[in-house]
Amino acid sequence: MELTPLGFGLTGGLMPGLALAVGATGWRKLLAIGTGVGIEIQRDSLRAVAARVRPNGAEVLGQIVIEGIHERPAAEWGAEYLAFARQFGVEKTAAALLLPRHDVIVRHLTLAGVAEQDMPSAVSFQIEGLHPFAEDEAAWCWARLGSTPNVLVAITRQETMARYRTLFAEAGIPVATVTVSAAVLYTAQRLFRSPEPAGFLAMLPAGDSLEVYGESPSKPVYSTVFEAPYELARRAALSELRLEPATEPYAAERLAPPPLRALENFGPDSLLAYTAALTSAAPALSLEANLIPEAERSNRSKLQYIPTAVLLFLLSVAGYLLLTQESRQQARYLAQLNEQISQMEQRARRAEQIDKEIAATRARVALLDQFRRRTLADMDAIRESTMLISPPAWASQMVLTRTTLTLQGETDQAAPLLQKFDASALFTGSDFAGVQPRQGGGETFTLRSNREGQGTGVEQ
Repeated sequence: MELTPLGFGLTGGLMPGLALAVGATGWRKLLAIGTGVGIEIQRDSLRAVAARVRPNGAEVLGQIVIEGIHERPAAEWGAEYLAFARQFGVEKTAAALLLPRHDVIVRHLTLAGVAEQDMPSAVSFQIEGLHPFAEDEAAWCWARLGSTPNVLVAITRQETMARYRTLFAEAGIPVATVTVSAAVLYTAQRLFRSPEPAGFLAMLPAGDSLEVYGESPSKPVYSTVFEAPYELARRAALSELRLEPATEPYAAERLAPPPLRALENFGPDSLLAYTAALTSAAPALSLEANLIPEAERSNRSKLQYIPTAVLLFLLSVAGYLLLTQESRQQARYLAQLNEQISQMEQRARRAEQIDKEIAATRARVALLDQFRRRTLADMDAIRESTMLISPPAWASQMVLTRTTLTLQGETDQAAPLLQKFDASALFTGSDFAGVQPRQGGGETFTLRSNREGQGTGVEQ
């Protein structure tokens, strides 16, 4: 079969990428995994659609229209269906069966203040006022619309249910759900996106009638069949939904997420079977309005949820790693930075220690040089003072420190010594500590002078 690009192949459809993205919640999309079959009964024929659902969208695998299901033997047309199902590997997949809209009654209840455990009793209490059948003739089911107090109720005849269940059992076609168009359209609106909050209206051809489906704040789900002309049906539906009179009905393709790939002949006529297939493929996300009694429903193996659970776990791990990637990178970078800082600090401390050792060595070298220079300076001072005290003057005692020179001696005249010492490059600030005349002529003196350039050092 030749496949065409996205959409139903009609003009005026939504852009598929946008339709799949707007309003979708991540966790709901993660649960959208599975393959299912939807079957719609159309007068004397049935239309079956096989679809695969993934978090990124839905794909139509194939479809088949089988004519004459009421005139031909069930085993004959059942074999046609099974050949179609084997082609796409869904022969063992229990289908979602849509009853003809003329055979069902759809009602909406608001049960405000009713606890969850009391819902079945509350619906059962009101069910007799919702249909015209005799007490034992009605088969019905209900489904709560999310966490709201609103409830969708589907009602048909027991005879209708028995006829179709027998027919499909004879055909060898497994059926897990017998439901109504309102339930699958409600599910399709929320599978990958959120519906219009202000409400909407859709009108679908149903033979000589019009099937109307809509949602609004005042009526969360509305489904009925009109025999009236299109415009009268539109006005009546808008009035029931409390929508603006100028509201234009949705195109058919806006009622369901556009498939990623669709068959070339896949159009509006396939809409209801396609939405039923989505319900079959993703039961966890579907409105559970099943007319088959709960005790008679085929139990789904819990093993089928293992791939989904594993995928959710892997996606959770991947999401956690993705969300924490930046912090983990920052932590890793910080650890590397701290390690490098520690290494640099060790090197800096080593360099600082080396600098201290070099400074201490230099100080010791400078001290040794200073001691070496002291001897030379002392010899120069002794030689200079010896030259300055020339005969007949003489020194009887010399005291030499790092900063001063003290001489005691005798001379003919002491005063000229001060001039000589002050004129010397090695001495400065010379002065007599004492001068006394000597018997027989001459003077004894005590001379103190500062050593030039010797202001630092250790005194001896």
